[in-house]
Amino acid sequence: LFRSSIAIFSSKEDVLARYTRSITERFTRTHSFTYGQQNFEDYMLDLFTHLYEHREFGRILLDNHLLYIVEDVFDENFLNASPSDRNLYQQMFIAGGFFSVYRM
Repeated sequence: LFRSSIAIFSSKEDVLARYTRSITERFTRTHSFTYGQQNFEDYMLDLFTHLYEHREFGRILLDNHLLYIVEDVFDENFLNASPSDRNLYQQMFIAGGFFSVYRM
C-alpha cells in the first residue's frame, strides 16, 4: 500500500504559512527559547540572523500584504515557550514587540 505525504492546501496563504512554519521549526530545533534564560542576547542575535537570512521571503510577504503570517508564527512560538504562570497579555506583548522590531 502506497501512502502519499502530499499536503492539500486550500489557498496560497496556506502554502506560505506552511513554509514559514517549516523554516521556523528548523530554527527552533537548534535554538530553544525560554523566558529568563541567561543567554538571551545570543538567542536574539541568532533569531534576527535567521530572519535576515530569509529576508527575501519576508519581503515577498510584506509586498503582498501577507506579513501577518510571520506574526502568527511569532505569536505561536513565544506562547509555546512561555511558562504557564505568565499572563497572556505579557506573552502577547513580548511576541508583538519582537515582531515589531522585525517588521521595521
